[in-house]
Amino acid sequence: MTEESIKKIAWLCKLTLTDEEIAIYKGQFEKILKYIEQLDEVDVTGFDAYMTPVTNQLRTDEIRYDRLLEKQIALNNADKHDDNYVKVSVVSVK
Repeated sequence: MTEESIKKIAWLCKLTLTDEEIAIYKGQFEKILKYIEQLDEVDVTGFDAYMTPVTNQLRTDEIRYDRLLEKQIALNNADKHDDNYVKVSVVSVK
């Protein structure tokens, strides 16, 4: 884990870190990664990739009309809006 990696993670999280904080996080990440590397040493021979059956725990999608917000109320609460749409800032990752 390099300081540049920490800076990039901080940038992605929109955090501003001091050099001291970067050093602290670098040490913490290194400890975490070292701990995770120990998992490579575990013998998993004879174990299937999934030991428990995977089932869909999600509910079915349904429209709750009693919870819908009227369009004009939603538009009035938005910082920026056009006739029928809420305007948002462009989101991009460098």
